[in-house]
Amino acid sequence: MTAKVALIPEYIQTFQCIGSTCEDSCCIGWGVTVKKDEHKKLINISQTSLRNKLKASMRLEENNKKSNSSYAYMNMDQQSGHCFMLNDQKLCTIHAQLGESYLPSVCATYPKIVHLVDGEQECSAVLSCPEAARQALLNPDGIQFYQMDAISNRNLMTKSNLSTGVGETHPLYKFFWDIRITSIEILQDRSISFTHRLIILGLFCDELQQMINAGSGESIPEFIGKFKESLITNEELRDYDAFPTNPEFQLGTLSTILVGNLKLSGSHQRFSDVLSDYLEGIGLNQPNEDILTNFISAYNNFFAPYAKEREYIFENYAVNYVYSQLFPCDKGMNIFDSYMLLVINFVLIKMLLIGVSSKYKGLTDEMTIKVIQSYVKIHQHSGTFANNTFELLKKENYDTLGHMSLLIKN
Repeated sequence: MTAKVALIPEYIQTFQCIGSTCEDSCCIGWGVTVKKDEHKKLINISQTSLRNKLKASMRLEENNKKSNSSYAYMNMDQQSGHCFMLNDQKLCTIHAQLGESYLPSVCATYPKIVHLVDGEQECSAVLSCPEAARQALLNPDGIQFYQMDAISNRNLMTKSNLSTGVGETHPLYKFFWDIRITSIEILQDRSISFTHRLIILGLFCDELQQMINAGSGESIPEFIGKFKESLITNEELRDYDAFPTNPEFQLGTLSTILVGNLKLSGSHQRFSDVLSDYLEGIGLNQPNEDILTNFISAYNNFFAPYAKEREYIFENYAVNYVYSQLFPCDKGMNIFDSYMLLVINFVLIKMLLIGVSSKYKGLTDEMTIKVIQSYVKIHQHSGTFANNTFELLKKENYDTLGHMSLLIKN
């Protein structure tokens, strides 16, 4: 079935690749798969020299793993991590000499993420692209959604195909739209602080998970109505001071997660620079009590004033995450695990920004974009990161709403 309509966040309409002027490259550090028909098309072009270069720049998948969608891979330089088809101007030779229609579908689609939901396209962008991150995050009015004609590129890659509503038995799929819309409404409720919203979203997801575990999923629409009413009438829920803080637990847990995933940084220089700035900012070589003091001081003096003025950046990050990951049906996880992964990604970004702000005695929007973009490229794309993090949280029994709240609130 071919989709005729696409639902998109507003920034997709304004996004344009900035090519060789980009401070990072989408042709570095990826595992780019090539479909069987794409491989055949590339190795049969008429230009002899380019054809030979393409043959040398692709490797076939092992026969026992080969499929139509994963038939070959683009080779990456072992030292730089660059795709061999990237030229001296940081532009793709395939695109420059053959046109977009010859690109592997992974390359033709990035940084867009395309899903099919009930037969309609949903298109957003992954924030590992610096320009996409700027367009998505730096809009003070927040992310709005619109309908437009579906994207019809032949080599567009659709990440998933989701059916919801009537005929679905699992509550997360049956009530997908009710849960998803309410989650975004919570994240965009600017009458309360963003970190408070994130905790309230956790309350929402935790109660939903308990209902599903108890076999009460059919009551979800009724629960959502009561929960939305309580956001207005429940003074305790709206009292942010009622949620405790524990900066020592926060810094210790997040540092353990970060250190446990250091191998993911690989050859990506931008994230290595961010990590170096963070470690210098919090005083890596100082005693633990001094590091904690630096962390708290940097939060209060440098990060918090910036974040108060730029709360919309973090709101937009979370909304884009929820939308692009098909929350609450993210990777087949239960809803509370999906929520935990959102929280861990956000709080690690916040921790890095606190350290960076300490080094530079403040933050700028470009610093923030660099931290978020490079973090997303290294960690958010990685199934290894998610698995490692869940293993740690569950081993320490930190996979609860109370622990998530302690990680969120400073």
